[in-house]
Amino acid sequence: MRSKVLTIFKQGRTTELHTDASKYGYGAVLQEAEDGKLHPIHYMSKKKSFAEEKYSSYELEFLAVVGGFEKIPYLFIGPGDRMKHALSRYPVMMIVDDTITARLQKAQLEDENICSLKQLLNNNLTRKVIANCVPCILSNKKCGRKEGYLNPIPKGDGPLSTYHVGFIGPLPSTNKRYQHIFTVIDAFTKFTWLYPIKTVSTRDALDKLKLQQKTFGNLLRLIRDRGPVFTSKAFNDYCTEEGIQHLQIATGVPRGNGQIERIHRTLIPVLTKLSLEDATKWYRYVDKLQRILNSTTNRSKKWTPFELLTGVEMKIKRI
Repeated sequence: MRSKVLTIFKQGRTTELHTDASKYGYGAVLQEAEDGKLHPIHYMSKKKSFAEEKYSSYELEFLAVVGGFEKIPYLFIGPGDRMKHALSRYPVMMIVDDTITARLQKAQLEDENICSLKQLLNNNLTRKVIANCVPCILSNKKCGRKEGYLNPIPKGDGPLSTYHVGFIGPLPSTNKRYQHIFTVIDAFTKFTWLYPIKTVSTRDALDKLKLQQKTFGNLLRLIRDRGPVFTSKAFNDYCTEEGIQHLQIATGVPRGNGQIERIHRTLIPVLTKLSLEDATKWYRYVDKLQRILNSTTNRSKKWTPFELLTGVEMKIKRI
């Protein structure tokens, strides 16, 4: 070893053992005073064993001290040995309250000119003047999305004129091979129809819409996504023949068909909880869930979808 790393021990000089421990191990360094400075004489480090990993920090500190003494015991023999703790090795510090800042702050709060200036700045007058500066508005480059006009879809002032439709799935396959649900929502009343289906196909979608047609007649408009089921020629031909206006939502913006998305967010967790014992039996609870959705009071309208559609209250079993 070079002398800059370790020095040779000499009897009679002041010797100190510095120890420390961490969650990985513990160690010690023996130092000797020379020319008013401490120089290392010996190093000791050790990784903790499996049993020692359970020790507290207090026990690990003592373990480092014991390890240091066991490694080089002959260097500590003799009178005058002293044990020091961490606080004795640091200089004494005094914390004095700085009252100058508090006095300056108090003086500023009592100054009339400063108070008037603060009151003028706090009323946001400067910000309002800058925000309404016409040359500044025209000169500044706008960031983010550009402004534009919204295109709300008219949904009529009565029920059964506008439908929202969509699919959800695949779900666990059942004995009847149901894997998806075709959802139909009346835009005015929020009345919901849930149809378990086997595949996501144009034929299944048209079959359910024709089933709706038998009872309620044709609707005026249909809001749907851009899936291949709704963009197929057969689906477009059906809408044209029946005089149904079908509107597509923007690609990649599911909130454009928000009513369907909200129902589906409720549908999945409820069916999951009801069919915990056997996930393949989820279709048995679809009718019950549809009845619950249509008999639940809407917070904004204060009526249930069934009452808005039929004008009477749904007769259900009271718990």
